[in-house]
Amino acid sequence: MYLDLIVGEPCTSGTSSKVYIYAGSSSGIVTSNPAVSIVKGAIDFGIEVATIGDENGDNRDDFMVGAPLYDVTSGGNTFADAGRVYVYEGAATFSQISNNNNWNKYGENAYQHLGGSREGGNLFAITGGRSLGGLESINSDTKEDLLVGSPYYDHKIYGTDNGIV
Repeated sequence: MYLDLIVGEPCTSGTSSKVYIYAGSSSGIVTSNPAVSIVKGAIDFGIEVATIGDENGDNRDDFMVGAPLYDVTSGGNTFADAGRVYVYEGAATFSQISNNNNWNKYGENAYQHLGGSREGGNLFAITGGRSLGGLESINSDTKEDLLVGSPYYDHKIYGTDNGIV
């Protein structure tokens, strides 16, 4: 088993943001052609990528991709730049990694779906997915936990942009 490389190519307009996966080998990364290209229309998709361990128990590492400028529409309201996080499951072969992510969550109360917690306000509110990471389980459920950063989150004092993880 060799380490692969995930590279994001975010765009600032249009529908051409991409994430590439390059196959590792005993000699490292030896080709300039990616084994997988994932294309999403979300602005800034791929600005942050992170491996997150084996979330689904299939003995293959999974990964997540941030799109912090994703606009969310919910309940007739649009939340500009709320952000979105896409999670992809690893696979036995590159051809099995789908262009459709396995699940994703975005601003506006996403914490309920992710099973996380918050202290007031929405989980992302703005630019969720700007920073991503995985860490060992902090709740002893044997699965790694996900970290999602939202640097411009306003916590208690409106306009302060304290950020939240």
